[in-house]
Amino acid sequence: MLVISTREFRANQKAYLDKVDEGLSLLIQRGKNKSYRIVPVGDNDKLVSNPSPSHDSFWDNKQNLDQLDKRIKAALKEENLVKVEDIDGFLRSLE
Repeated sequence: MLVISTREFRANQKAYLDKVDEGLSLLIQRGKNKSYRIVPVGDNDKLVSNPSPSHDSFWDNKQNLDQLDKRIKAALKEENLVKVEDIDGFLRSLE
């Protein structure tokens, strides 16, 4: 783990962010009592509190959305869902 000052981070921000991308653990010391850890954001990290209009956390999870997308595509292909009633019934079965 590398510990640097805020001044050092500001002066060489790009270099330190590149090192974090390479796996370096970086801690920025601000004064005597404050420290900040810099980590890259991953694919499964939540960047917004809840983007869904229904405020249902299911829609915040990318894995849920990927699974739902796969199931819908498979059902449309295998079951030949073409009528609105068929698609509606399939979507209700996912609950």
